[in-house]
Amino acid sequence: MTQQWTPSNGNRLAVTDATATDTTGWQRVILVTAILWLGGSLVLDLIVMPTLYTAGMMTDPSFTPMGSTLFSSFNHVEVVWAALLLTATLALYRRTLKAGVLAITFAAMLFGLSLFYTYGLTPDMIALGAHLNLLKTAGIPHSMNVMHGEYFGLELAKLGLVMGLVKLSQQ
Repeated sequence: MTQQWTPSNGNRLAVTDATATDTTGWQRVILVTAILWLGGSLVLDLIVMPTLYTAGMMTDPSFTPMGSTLFSSFNHVEVVWAALLLTATLALYRRTLKAGVLAITFAAMLFGLSLFYTYGLTPDMIALGAHLNLLKTAGIPHSMNVMHGEYFGLELAKLGLVMGLVKLSQQ
């Protein structure tokens, strides 16, 4: 919306209300980031990991360094995406903070979840997968299966939070 204002010297100044364009820009940032994040997660969870698992890579001692590189890299990208979602959500609701409390909570939870993946769960899984005893045969420990269950539970939570955030931000 543009308003005209004429000061006492007769020059016209146009004042633009940037709120409308800012809002759609931040909504677009949230939507695109959510699509990239969920798309990357789905490719990793539904294509890459099952393929590696069926190929027998999980029992191969060389999987740990490869898995470490793959997941550590992806987790750091997730932290950037989560930070971008949190920033966009805070910018979107900067004027009506009370209306955006739920969306901001979702974005903050996603940021915390990505930090937990990066600095908690993934390093534990990598350490558990490291074969330090050369005499012991390689296999998948029971605790690794438990961690995979935790990981997929958190992935479902992430899916719900991202979808909820997108829905709230598009209203």
